[in-house]
Amino acid sequence: MKRLDDLAAASAGTDATMARRIGVFAPHGLLETIYSAAIHLGKYDVAADAARRHDSLPLGQASDPELHEALRQVELARALVGQGKRVEVQATLEPTLAMLRGRVSTGTATLSLRQGCAEALYAAALAQGDDPAGRATRRRLLDEASALLAGVSAEARQLRSLRQLSDEIAAARDS
Repeated sequence: MKRLDDLAAASAGTDATMARRIGVFAPHGLLETIYSAAIHLGKYDVAADAARRHDSLPLGQASDPELHEALRQVELARALVGQGKRVEVQATLEPTLAMLRGRVSTGTATLSLRQGCAEALYAAALAQGDDPAGRATRRRLLDEASALLAGVSAEARQLRSLRQLSDEIAAARDS
């Protein structure tokens, strides 16, 4: 990130378009990559830091600021689950999940919205307690996430990110 910041500063006086690409757009992709790698490596503190930094960036190319913010909260929640911070996850996801579910219920959910909502449901499920009520809620949330992903096109189901999320949800359902 430091290198990107330095490149953006160096090009700011000569090429405003390039400075914006480097200083605003590139960090989004970089932080998404750092977050994803950290989640899969079990480095949840790094993932949480990347999610927080990503959330603080200017919107870049995002055309929907509310959805952009919600997806960053989902990233943070997944990282917090890995850190065992269940209460914080539930507090983070409650308003986000309500917004995502509301949008999905309109029947015009984009692939990004479906995937984000499924990931939020997955994180919420993992944050449930191990008591009977928590296990029942966990199962309901995982079923809802699975149903959301089942509603995407056959082509979309071939995307690595969707296959990976589907596999994680299935594994959580079996555990």
